[in-house]
Amino acid sequence: DRVLLWGEYLVPNWYIGAHRLAWWNRFGFHQPLPLYFDAMTWVMQTWWQVYEHPQKQSTAAVA
Repeated sequence: DRVLLWGEYLVPNWYIGAHRLAWWNRFGFHQPLPLYFDAMTWVMQTWWQVYEHPQKQSTAAVA
C-alpha cells in the first residue's frame, strides 16, 4: 500500500531482450554515464533524489 501511495511503480520486464528504463528529473546520476552497465545492479544502486535549492524555490514562488 505504501508503494502505491508514494507513486513508485515497477513494470516487470520479463521475457524481453532489453532493459527499459524510465525516470523523472528528480533522480540524479553520475556524469558521464558509463558505456556499458547492467540496469539492475549499477543504475538502481547509484541514483539519488535531487532536491531543488531553497533559493531557487523561493524565487520561482515570488515570480
